[in-house]
Amino acid sequence: MTWKRWAEGRPEIIIDPFLVENSSNEIVKLIQIGLLCVQENATKRPTMSSVMVWLGSENITIALPRAPAFTMIKSPSEDCTMSMSNVFTELSSR
Repeated sequence: MTWKRWAEGRPEIIIDPFLVENSSNEIVKLIQIGLLCVQENATKRPTMSSVMVWLGSENITIALPRAPAFTMIKSPSEDCTMSMSNVFTELSSR
C-alpha cells in the first residue's frame, strides 16, 4: 500500500492525520528513504552513511525509489496476498 500511494503522488494518505499537521514533509522523506532501503537490487539500496546524511539534512536531493518486487495487497476475498506483478514488469524491462 505504501508503494501504491507513493506512485500515485499521495504518500500523505498513509500518514496519521495528527502527524500530517505537524511535519508532513519530514514524514514523506522518511517514507521515501524507507522505500529506497527495500529495493530488490541490493546495489540500488542506500548505504547507512547516505541514510544518516539524508536524515540529518533538510535541503538535500534524495533519489526516487523504484517499485518494489513484492507488495502486499488486500483483496475482497483474502486478507493479504503477495503480488508478483512488479517482479514480472521489472524482469521484462531489463
